[in-house]
Amino acid sequence: MVSLTRKLLTLFIIFFICGSPSFAQNFLKKYELEIGGSAILAGKKYNGDFDKTLNFYSEIRRNFTRLPMDIGFHFGKGTMYREWENPFTTNDYHCLSYLVISNYYFSDSKKVSPFIGIGMGITHLKIDWSYIENSQSIPHGTQKDDSFNFMMRGGVEIYRFLRISTSYKFMKRKYSNYEISIGLTLGGWR
Repeated sequence: MVSLTRKLLTLFIIFFICGSPSFAQNFLKKYELEIGGSAILAGKKYNGDFDKTLNFYSEIRRNFTRLPMDIGFHFGKGTMYREWENPFTTNDYHCLSYLVISNYYFSDSKKVSPFIGIGMGITHLKIDWSYIENSQSIPHGTQKDDSFNFMMRGGVEIYRFLRISTSYKFMKRKYSNYEISIGLTLGGWR
């Protein structure tokens, strides 16, 4: 599965490079790279509280020069959340997400540009589960799962360098999550 994912990622990057009539000229106007982190609020724990976790992501996007939008690829890695199935069992969810994304900008301002976006792809999950005995967590097993991922998001881009956004990822019910993210963008100066 990993080799297929790498092949798809390579084809997507080639699409970005070949989609430009002149690769060297105006490269920074057409392409941008974003690296960031997000705080994830997800499924409820056994006692009904939310568990906060951290995720890291990167995006590569191609800007359209005549339209206020872009299209790109999102790669995210981190912990989804911990869910207590019952008082004596813990589940740790780790994820790896691949999404094709698109954003629409309501303003072309150099100071503040609000945007909305969508993304679709797949998330691979590894679930580590343990029993709790005498306040000790005893590893018991690992399970793997995949889920279709549909993301809706909105936010602002400040000085075309800092992006603050909020998103909701619709997946299988127990994996769906809400997140708040902050990213730094390089390139993309329209």
